Amino acid sequence: YVTIRLKGDGYAMQPAPIDVVLCTDRSGSMLYDNPDRMHSVREAAKEFVDNMSERDKVGLVTFGRNTGSGNQIDVPGECSFNNPWNYINNIYKTPKRYLDYATVDLPLTDTFSSVKTELDNIVPDYGTPMRGGLYKSIKELCGSGSSIPNSDAKKAVILLSDGDYNWYGDPLARGDGYSSSDPTAYGDLSQSYYKFSGLS
Repeated sequence: YVTIRLKGDGYAMQPAPIDVVLCTDRSGSMLYDNPDRMHSVREAAKEFVDNMSERDKVGLVTFGRNTGSGNQIDVPGECSFNNPWNYINNIYKTPKRYLDYATVDLPLTDTFSSVKTELDNIVPDYGTPMRGGLYKSIKELCGSGSSIPNSDAKKAVILLSDGDYNWYGDPLARGDGYSSSDPTAYGDLSQSYYKFSGLS
């Protein structure tokens, strides 16, 4: 006969906390389908957030058109081809400004209700600068962005997109990197990409 006794420290046996950034596409094609793709992404992301624990943190980065400070999006998809806004089956809060091609809409937080609120504030329009979105997301997780990550947390970026990248070039940095001042000079080619500082 063998007697086995197991004694555990309940807190120490908990899984490590998770820091995750939802890196979300806000290009014009997110307005296609019924319900539109942005609606589907929002609802899926909210369900994901509802399953996080109180030790976790979630942030939100979106990527698409840079309106600059002098312009705004009055109608979702107004700069997109084929007028995808005709297919909207969602409620969008306009006018909306995005001051960069990829924006930190919400730094890492454990206030999950604010994440869901920011998901509802996304307004799709034009462009898919995926590389820029991933760059901003990684900076947030590394603590060089606007948030303070958990030092012992597992870190992840969840990319939510419906299509191919264009501006900033290849997200996987295949081919040659260039330091062009215009991110929109890059397309969906797999042999060139915008070269960010601070990345090897």
